[in-house]
Amino acid sequence: MSELKPRTSTVVIYQGDDLDELSLLRRKAEQAKAQAEEETSGPLRVGDDVVEVDKHPAVVEARAAYDAFVDAAADRAVMVEVRAVKRSVFRDLMAKHPARDGNDEDKMFSVNMDDFPTPFLAESVASVKAGERELSQAQVRDLLDDLAEGDFDRVFATAYWLNRAPGSDPKDSKFSTAPRTSDAT
Repeated sequence: MSELKPRTSTVVIYQGDDLDELSLLRRKAEQAKAQAEEETSGPLRVGDDVVEVDKHPAVVEARAAYDAFVDAAADRAVMVEVRAVKRSVFRDLMAKHPARDGNDEDKMFSVNMDDFPTPFLAESVASVKAGERELSQAQVRDLLDDLAEGDFDRVFATAYWLNRAPGSDPKDSKFSTAPRTSDAT
C-alpha cells in the first residue's frame, strides 16, 4: 500500500444554458458597477451623500442576482472528480496508444488522441456527482460519451496534467522569512 494520496481535481460542467446566463449576469453586474462609478464620480456638493460604488443599490442588486444564480447553477452542475493514476498504469496506457507520426495533437500529448482518452479517463475519473446523486460507472461512461467536445477536452486535460505535471516542494511556499538553516537548502 502506498503512502501517497493521489492528486485530485474537480471539473464543473454546467447544465444547458447556465454558463451563458452566468456570463450575462456577470456582465450586468459589471455594467451596474460602471454606471455607479459614473454616477458617483462627479463633484459633490455640500450635503451630498457619499455612496461607495460597491454599496450602490444597483451594484448590490446585480451582484446578488449573480450570486443567487451561481448557487442554483452549482446545484444543477455535474462535478467530475479526476485523480492522478499510478505511474505504471499511466505509462502502460501511453505505450498501448503511441502518438501517430505527423499528428500535431498526438505530438502535444505524446499519445494517440483518438484512442487514448477513453481508457485513460476510465482509470482517472474518481467520481461524478449530479446534484446530490453519485453516478455509477455505467452512468459515468454514458456521461463522458454525452459531453460536448469542449467539456470532454477539459476533463481529459485536467486528468492528463494531474499525471504529467511535476509535484512541488510544499516547504518552498512557506511565508517564513527565517534564513535557511543548512547549506544544502
